[in-house]
Amino acid sequence: MFGVYAGPRLIRNNDDILSIERHFLQIWDGFTVFATGILCALAYTAIKFGTVAVFASDNTFFPIAMRISVVAGLLAPLVLQARSIFGRNANWPVALGEIALQVGILVSALLAIGFLTRAMIYVPREWGVPWSVAIFISAVGGRAILPHILHRALPQSLMRERVVIAGERAAADELISHFQNAGNSSVEVIGVFCDKNEGETRRGGFIDDLVEYGKRHPVDRVLLAMGQSRDPHWLVEAVNRLKALNTDVALCPCLIGSSDFQLRLGQLGGVPLVILASRPLDRAGVLLKSMEDKILAGLLLLLISPLMVLIATTIRLDSPGPALFRQRRHGLNNAEFEILKFRTMASTTNDPGDGRRQTQRNDTRVTRVGNFLRRSSLDELPQLFNVLRGEMSLVGPRPHPTAMRTEDRLGAEIVADYPHRHRVKPGMTGWAQINGYRGATQTADQVERRVAHDIFYIENWSLIFDLKILALTPVSMILNNDNTF
Repeated sequence: MFGVYAGPRLIRNNDDILSIERHFLQIWDGFTVFATGILCALAYTAIKFGTVAVFASDNTFFPIAMRISVVAGLLAPLVLQARSIFGRNANWPVALGEIALQVGILVSALLAIGFLTRAMIYVPREWGVPWSVAIFISAVGGRAILPHILHRALPQSLMRERVVIAGERAAADELISHFQNAGNSSVEVIGVFCDKNEGETRRGGFIDDLVEYGKRHPVDRVLLAMGQSRDPHWLVEAVNRLKALNTDVALCPCLIGSSDFQLRLGQLGGVPLVILASRPLDRAGVLLKSMEDKILAGLLLLLISPLMVLIATTIRLDSPGPALFRQRRHGLNNAEFEILKFRTMASTTNDPGDGRRQTQRNDTRVTRVGNFLRRSSLDELPQLFNVLRGEMSLVGPRPHPTAMRTEDRLGAEIVADYPHRHRVKPGMTGWAQINGYRGATQTADQVERRVAHDIFYIENWSLIFDLKILALTPVSMILNNDNTF
């Protein structure tokens, strides 16, 4: 009546493995930053004053260099983002830009500490510059090589999580199918316990069989695949019985096929809740992001106002028509707003300008000045006013025209999650843009990839993430401008 069958080896991302990699990379960063600081100090002293001077009693530089290296080694794991960045789908220019930005932050922090403690008086740039380069090289090398070494060197028992699935057959099959499609890293399904024939029951049932199996075999986690027809009281009884095993027990509701739910636990008035969906930004996050937008947008407008006046004048001299272009676009909660841009097309064209017809390469509608503005993204500068008006953010998913179509289909007709982009304010730049998804979307695949990056940003928002995107935007504008026309 009840059966057990061995499951195939299934692979997906494993948080434990990522945690191991992260800890090793943090150790690597701390050690290499300290070691390269000492080595560069030794090399500088030997080249400048001779080998004997390194050990001279009047050498005041080397003790200070050692103290600074110790401080840098302690700060490195906090500043350098410890994760492998050279995976199968990694964007190398963006990855290198991230590391360079983090090394720059670390060096800036050391400079600030040095000036405050007056230690910079004794620190020559001939030591600091090579050390900064060495930190960058060691950080890149560690993230490119160390994860591969760990996967080969660590015991396989640490690299795989042994999982048993228990519950209804249909729910278990759906869960296995989800694992098979996920691909990556290691989770090994070593057994599946469920009804042989749905509807048949006996006291204890396959949970008793699972407990006996767990006593004889090491199991890291039991996943309860509970379908909609399962009696909720079964869950309580199953968990109570499985507490006899030294293993984690987790509930997997039969919802995987319809959506990628990220279940979280919460509480409301003392009542425990399972949260299926939540706002991307809480109230504190909304306030923080609003302050970021208003302060930075105001400062940028003050700094670049002469440039904007010059661009507007050039547009008017180049072709007849207004300097600004206005277009209806989708914003927060799918509400429409009027976006501002510098005009890049001839105003005499019969195109209604609603975005139904996207810009093509060598588009005859684009003016000479407009071609430069589009490639440099300077046509987006008036959107700073949209940011100050609260319609847009500096960072977020790019707002699309309300009538924009790709392959004669609206975005929502191509990607089911397309409306999720509108859960936050649209941005002047975003995670998709710095990863190369700028400009027109000519294929459905481009729309899918852009939406995937937008949703990743929404689900992982932080102030640091915003600042990183802003810092990497100029780099992306230079390296990823093939699709801007």
